[in-house]
Amino acid sequence: MQQTQFSKLCANNLDQGLADSQLIATFESARLAGDSVKIIKAVLTKIGITHFSIKQIFKQGDIELPVMTFPNALNSKLAKLALGDHDIAVDYAFAGNSRPLLLSDITCYLDKAMFATRSQQKNRQLKELYGRFGFDDVLFLPIIMKGQSAILLFSMGSEDIPATEFQQTMLENNELLIRLARVVAQVGLAERPVETSNNSNDKKKELEMSAFELLSIMATRNISLKGAAALMGISSGIANKYIAVAKSILNTSSQSNVIYLATKQGRIKSDPVRRAQ
Repeated sequence: MQQTQFSKLCANNLDQGLADSQLIATFESARLAGDSVKIIKAVLTKIGITHFSIKQIFKQGDIELPVMTFPNALNSKLAKLALGDHDIAVDYAFAGNSRPLLLSDITCYLDKAMFATRSQQKNRQLKELYGRFGFDDVLFLPIIMKGQSAILLFSMGSEDIPATEFQQTMLENNELLIRLARVVAQVGLAERPVETSNNSNDKKKELEMSAFELLSIMATRNISLKGAAALMGISSGIANKYIAVAKSILNTSSQSNVIYLATKQGRIKSDPVRRAQ
């Protein structure tokens, strides 16, 4: 109860124009208490935002996704199609833009080919996928983090709200959103977000499935870890994490042995993929 009241207090302080230095100090206390995500939710709920994600994107291409509240099925499809890594919002952020980018604006950038011509098809898929899950528009809010080493990319959306209404909400609350993103970028998020046991178990199962999917791709296509990671649309850092999970499950420290054991135990298929004639 005390944490809930603390979240509301911090959210009100942010909304009422408290000085950034005071906000940062308040948010830092919340982070240490594991309450920072609750503050973000409280702030965004007040303006009608029901879902959000926060990506920390490093210049070498590695992406960390500490928080996401969009539907799991949507997140899975974004990851499977590699849309989260290559959508135009990321290129837009690294091009030095700090103005919020709406999903409906992407068509303009696709037509003008200002950023990533190589990923036009992915951006069209991105728009279609969000719409399929009831998000007519999504706000991408890029913030360059301290030290210029990474981009903090907020994605925010609300289900079943017309795009025009969503854009008006974003326009009216633009200053609030920028302040929130700036504070989060400087302070960071809780190091140990609280999870329910069910969510924790689901994530563990999903992680194990991804690990063996990676091994299966390596075995059937006879390609390297890096090549398999590229096919899955994940970074080399995430791929190494998957390999570590598989090694732990199979009780081995050898990468070649982990594929052998996974095949022997029937966890993956090892028949080579036939190439089209």
